[in-house]
Amino acid sequence: MKKALLSLSFAIAGLIAFAQSGNVVLFTEMGENFTAYLNSVKQNDSPTNNLKIENLNQEFYQLRIDFEDPSYQDFSSNLGVEFGMEWSMVIRVGRKGSYVLRPFSSAAVGSTSAPAQPAVQVQQPAPVQQTAPVQQQTRTIEEEVFITETPGVAVQTTTTTVKTNQTDNVDVKINVPGFDMKVEMTVPNMDTEVEYRETTTTTTTKVVNPGQSERLSRPVPVEEEVVVAMPGYNGPTGCSWPAADSDISQLKSSVESKSFEDSKLSTMKSATKNKCLKATQVKDLMMLLTFEESRLDFAKFAYDYTYDQGNYYVVNDAFTFEFSIDELNEYLEGR
Repeated sequence: MKKALLSLSFAIAGLIAFAQSGNVVLFTEMGENFTAYLNSVKQNDSPTNNLKIENLNQEFYQLRIDFEDPSYQDFSSNLGVEFGMEWSMVIRVGRKGSYVLRPFSSAAVGSTSAPAQPAVQVQQPAPVQQTAPVQQQTRTIEEEVFITETPGVAVQTTTTTVKTNQTDNVDVKINVPGFDMKVEMTVPNMDTEVEYRETTTTTTTKVVNPGQSERLSRPVPVEEEVVVAMPGYNGPTGCSWPAADSDISQLKSSVESKSFEDSKLSTMKSATKNKCLKATQVKDLMMLLTFEESRLDFAKFAYDYTYDQGNYYVVNDAFTFEFSIDELNEYLEGR
């Protein structure tokens, strides 16, 4: 009985210690060998490119990385520990050319999951511009013109309709011998993403008798019905027309069917380069990825394929750590 109680006590103590400690795995993106120091205490006897530090019972440590190759610049960083979890942290070169520490993945202590290597980002071609649909309507105005010329005179009516997306004065003329009729119309400048160009010319010839009353008709353009991509948004855009939410739902189903992180990320990138997304859709796709590094990778990639780039701050909600937001902002400012 005493032995059983003693064994149970040891088990409970072990669980308490497990819950109040965490592990950290440090590895370099390009395989550089290093020596790690936590609060000035050396953690590995010989330089390595992959180091696991277990049973860390403080929430924060001061980490120093000394590279074996003296041509690499050593650096220091704060290191946070989440009790009961094992975090994989990648050591990589930042955009400013110096080494930085970034979270890569996490798993419960004792699980069999291992950190995957970072995916290589491939530069994709610029998105294909799409044209928004426009519905055109016309109405007809009839004007009565009296003919006083001699019999057999040809009366020629010419009607020109011009449609444009800028403010233009459009002249519509009806030329009849003895008459000079001119109608000037202003087509308003519509401030939208829609562009349309069309010129139509119609010529009609009639032979009439003197004194005959003819009713001549001319088409007059009416206001275009323009479909706006995102009502109320006037900021910068990265593509012409955002995809419907139903299309993104199909993409999300395809991504969720993949078993591996790399497959999910490559599927999302392949589909994104042929679409135009909204910032909220980018965030929803990021949430399908498990690793912080993968989410950051996709956020950088998807910016060029986002319609409302002025709303891109919403993707920050998909990150766990503040420095991921800082790195994304640094990347976007450097473009």
